[in-house]
Amino acid sequence: MRIAIDASPLLDAAPTGVGRVVREVIHELARRELPHEIYAVAPDYPARLDLPRDAKTTIRSVALDTAGRRWRGRPAEEFVKDKGIQVFWSTVSAFPRGAACSTVVTVHECPWETPGAAGDEGTGFNHRLWATLDAWFATRVVCPSQSTADAFLNSHLRKSFKSKVVVVPWGLSLAFQSKRDPSDKGPTVLEKFKIRPDYPGFLIVAASRRVKNFDAALRAFKIVRDRYKIDCRLWMAGPTGEEQMRALGYADGLGLRQYVTGLGFMPDADLADLYRHSRATLVLSRSEGFGFPVIESMACGTPVIHSGMGSLAEVAGDAGIRVPLDDEETIAETMVQIHTDEARRTALAEKGFVQAAKYRWAATTDKLLQIFEEVSGDLGGDGHGVHGAAHAPGAHH
Repeated sequence: MRIAIDASPLLDAAPTGVGRVVREVIHELARRELPHEIYAVAPDYPARLDLPRDAKTTIRSVALDTAGRRWRGRPAEEFVKDKGIQVFWSTVSAFPRGAACSTVVTVHECPWETPGAAGDEGTGFNHRLWATLDAWFATRVVCPSQSTADAFLNSHLRKSFKSKVVVVPWGLSLAFQSKRDPSDKGPTVLEKFKIRPDYPGFLIVAASRRVKNFDAALRAFKIVRDRYKIDCRLWMAGPTGEEQMRALGYADGLGLRQYVTGLGFMPDADLADLYRHSRATLVLSRSEGFGFPVIESMACGTPVIHSGMGSLAEVAGDAGIRVPLDDEETIAETMVQIHTDEARRTALAEKGFVQAAKYRWAATTDKLLQIFEEVSGDLGGDGHGVHGAAHAPGAHH
């Protein structure tokens, strides 16, 4: 089987959760002895794969010359034809609809279904339109949680393609499963950012987006400091952007600026150290397709306080603490309880280890390979999997 993987998210210098998915699945594929030809394709520049040392399968990084064209149009279609690609996995919700192969697309999140998220990334009409085109043209649609799959099928136009939708949960990266390598003599994250080890802190790990709900965390943090007199810090880890800068301005207006720090994008090893140093991780999003910070924090032994929105309740299970969305009083009370009750922190950490262990990239890759094998010879009635693939045997939902 010849497989093409959209590796364009790896071109981002500060990859988000989508980039993590691409990287980890490619690494897992490389570690296996597979009879397949696998290409990681990206526009104009080859994606850096950083394949593991124990790689057994060759994965070729290919740059498609766009000449100013949309690369998922003619350039990708020509590549599919030239290489005889049988399956094109789009790691985002965009794919070469004219390609003569089966297509598997990924819908990570459906933020347009979230009240109060209008104007944020992924909430516009064009994203709803693309989602409908995904349902119509793609052979399979992969979602990382049942919550995301349900949101995707909320439209009557997409509901008729339910048999195409497959839930494939993402996994937990290695850096969050083990403590810092003792042989690493480099500075720790505390040393890099001059964080006093005796100062407790709460952590937010999020992209710069409105749905991440920084404001609720800041209002709760103010209550923790002012009413409960707890001298603590709030750290924001994630790519710097307009929404994060606006949140820091909001913190300034609340008189909190000296206690709130935007740390920017962090590599996994540093982020794992920061999780372990934090009292709790706040995931108060209005919308989440999966929620990497939930399982990453739990794997590092740090409790998670979450809003339960989107996939958060599904992924956290009974190992996280669910709080009402935008209820800063309850959020603050929960932060204080976690801060002061060591026994509860320990109990939550034990539950968290068990919950995080359910998510492994090996299982993710197994399911993706199964999907690729199912659709590899199925182009459906119109060449795009619209008819035959929609009712193919083995389709999951």
